[in-house]
Amino acid sequence: MIPVGNSGFSLGIIQTDLGQHKDVAKDLVRAYQDWAVKNGEVSFPKEQEDKIIRELGRTGKEINSQGGKSLDRNVKFQINKFLASSDGITFIHNHDIKQIKKLEQNIFNPLKETNLYKQVSVEDKIKLATVNAKVYNQNELLGSKILTGLQHNRYKNIQEITEMVDGFIKNKNNKPDYLESGYKHALKGANVITELIKANPSNPLFQAWEKISENPLANPNSFTGSQREDYLAIKHLFLNSDKAGKIIREHNMQLQLSPKQEKFLEKSEVDITCPLTKNASFEEYNDYAFAALLSDDDDKMHAALDSLLTSDIGRSTQQEAAALYERQEREEIARLEQMQHDAPVMRMTLS
Repeated sequence: MIPVGNSGFSLGIIQTDLGQHKDVAKDLVRAYQDWAVKNGEVSFPKEQEDKIIRELGRTGKEINSQGGKSLDRNVKFQINKFLASSDGITFIHNHDIKQIKKLEQNIFNPLKETNLYKQVSVEDKIKLATVNAKVYNQNELLGSKILTGLQHNRYKNIQEITEMVDGFIKNKNNKPDYLESGYKHALKGANVITELIKANPSNPLFQAWEKISENPLANPNSFTGSQREDYLAIKHLFLNSDKAGKIIREHNMQLQLSPKQEKFLEKSEVDITCPLTKNASFEEYNDYAFAALLSDDDDKMHAALDSLLTSDIGRSTQQEAAALYERQEREEIARLEQMQHDAPVMRMTLS
């Protein structure tokens, strides 16, 4: 067991640190004892309860002063067994909610009233909330310091905040300290949220996220059937945050068929091995394009798509797209030139 900073044992999605919240260590042992009696498991002897609570509630400094002494193997095994049970999941969930409500009151609500939060994009709003909440969860004093700085307009962007967090603790051996590694890991989860929000509405993962978001504090034990499938699909993304973006984007590209399209597929007689006639109607063009996209043969599909592009409708579509791109490019150049012109007189002011 190698403590990081002053952190001890942690549990839950929110990672409640038992060393910083010794009352949770006490609640955990009491909940275990009740579960053990109810389920015929081995209870801890009454005379050992206080000792187990103390060992669970050690801070990182206390663990280091004891030579890194870990928790008794049998105690740890039994507690993990409880936490994996339905009662254990509810216990963790209830403490997660308690911590989330504390974050909501002390971080999220006041953060939403700061000028920087109001000015930035949705993506940066998520990042701001994530960094501030993560630091507060690990060190309430430093988390409150960040919020105070935001309330007094001391930061121009989120980068200035992360640079300040990076400097709170001097790194040893060029390794990130626990605050730095903590918020960076949490930002991976923030990126998953951003990817889900930006996903195509037809994406099944977007739809699952929308359903979960309707009641984000629901007890996982309450999910059944498709609800549980949605929950597990979203949970999988956060537990595999490095791959989540790719997974979400792959689902974006999966063709979602309407009942009408599925019926068309069943009776389609469109032969994509023959080029589309140059003067094809819109209906012929759409049927041919749909059949091409559903083809299992890549060579046939690409040949058919080339045929689409050389038709009258295809050429017209390309011309319209080129004109739109050219117009957007001109507007972007004009915007950048205006920014350069305005730059000398721009100032950051305190309200």
